[in-house]
This record gives sequence, structure tokens and C-alpha cells, in this order.
Amino acid sequence: MTEFQLCHRIKELMSGFDKPWFIAGGWAIDLHIGQKTREHKDIENRCISS
Repeated sequence: MTEFQLCHRIKELMSGFDKPWFIAGGWAIDLHIGQKTREHKDIENRCISS
């Protein structure tokens, strides 16, 4: 599984989560532009509680 696929897998796993969430940090930028710009050591996600 590529890192891009892993990010999309996280999206699938979080689909049932009932609070807003997003991928943050370097991967957020890479996903937005559609290409990997550097090596990443993790995938950061954030949740918004309200």
C-alpha cells in the first residue's frame, strides 16, 4: 500500500466518525497538490470537537 493509499484508507476508516476531522501537516499539502513533496514519518489527523 502506498502512502497516498494509506491516507485514503484513513479517510475510509474515519467515514463513520460523527465529528469534523482532517489530515494535517505535510500530508495535507501533498494531498492537496496531488504529489509527494518529501518523505513523511507520520500521517497527522485532527478532530474538531464542539
